[in-house]
Amino acid sequence: MLSLAIITFMAIIISPSYAQEPDKNSAKARQNLNETQKDSTSEYQKFISASEMKISDNEKDLSDLKVKHSKMNAKEKATYQKKVSDLELKNNTLNKRLVNYKKDQENAKWIAFRNEFNHDLSGFGKALKDFMDDNKLK
Repeated sequence: MLSLAIITFMAIIISPSYAQEPDKNSAKARQNLNETQKDSTSEYQKFISASEMKISDNEKDLSDLKVKHSKMNAKEKATYQKKVSDLELKNNTLNKRLVNYKKDQENAKWIAFRNEFNHDLSGFGKALKDFMDDNKLK
């Protein structure tokens, strides 16, 4: 009974010392995590800059469209202005979504937001381009 107590006591004292040795794999994993976070932040900044530039270009195109309706009758002008206002509202909504997004630590949410936002932004760009092309004929 005494020897069993001594062995248990020694096991309790010795086992925590093994866990305190630095693990080379965990140190490398921490380093990789830090590098991944830096890359993710850099990618996030590039995405934000590129998206802001596209939204700004859209705003310029929309302001050009506001000026180009002098040769239309009243009904065409009203329809044209409504469409330009709708496009402007969509562009402002995209800008608000971009500004209000807070980068999560969770990479999956960031990727989902980026993909959805890129899809919506490219869809808007196509709609704007189609509208501009349709109104060049008039």
